[in-house]
Amino acid sequence: MADQQHADIRLYLVVHESLRLTLDRFVRAYTRDLYYLRATERVLADGPLPDFLAVYLRGTDDVQHGFWKFMQPELFEGVTAEQAADYGKVIERYWQWADAAVGRILSFYEGTDRLVLVVSDHGAGPAIGEYKIFTPEYLHLSGSHRKTGILVAQGPGIRAGGSTEHASVYDVTPTILAYLGEAVGEDMDGHVLGDLFVPALAKRPVAHIATYDEAGDVPTGHVQSNVDDKALEHLRSLGYIE
Repeated sequence: MADQQHADIRLYLVVHESLRLTLDRFVRAYTRDLYYLRATERVLADGPLPDFLAVYLRGTDDVQHGFWKFMQPELFEGVTAEQAADYGKVIERYWQWADAAVGRILSFYEGTDRLVLVVSDHGAGPAIGEYKIFTPEYLHLSGSHRKTGILVAQGPGIRAGGSTEHASVYDVTPTILAYLGEAVGEDMDGHVLGDLFVPALAKRPVAHIATYDEAGDVPTGHVQSNVDDKALEHLRSLGYIE
């Protein structure tokens, strides 16, 4: 009996620690996204509109990692009916919030001819089977990555109703560079997604340079990459670069 009680106590502590970590992850994800959103709205409201704007809302990923088990409790052990009722809609509602946030950003561009890309760097699904998480510090997570994400493009030169096959997150930067008439680095892993463009734009020759990593190789008037060590380490932790 004592052994069973100790086991029950350990399980209780593990479950509640897992929930605490999940909720803590949510708070940090939401406050970070809210900060980025407000900063972006401030920049756009002050005007003029920047030539290039990139906004990263990472909370959708953090939320799917933490709350998938509550959305599909039948796939996991230890999820109570009360927890499923309390947290089962968190992923859906966070995506709705993020969608509205993107809509507010895009509202600043109404009536302008600008290229807009909405990109996810991966998909998501339950952390079961081959996608199960075994890293000790992440065992409280119940959602994991999938290879297939989304890419939505709209603007001048984008083929209406078109689609592209086998696109990769690595293709986004070369595609944007080609669209802007900038050179594409030959050392980039991705390629230009010409299928997104109308025929006239798709047939336009793409300029190339060896790399953007060295200042001496960047032609005058072209963009130079300047990425700090922390950003590179974060990309390595996500598996995007080696």
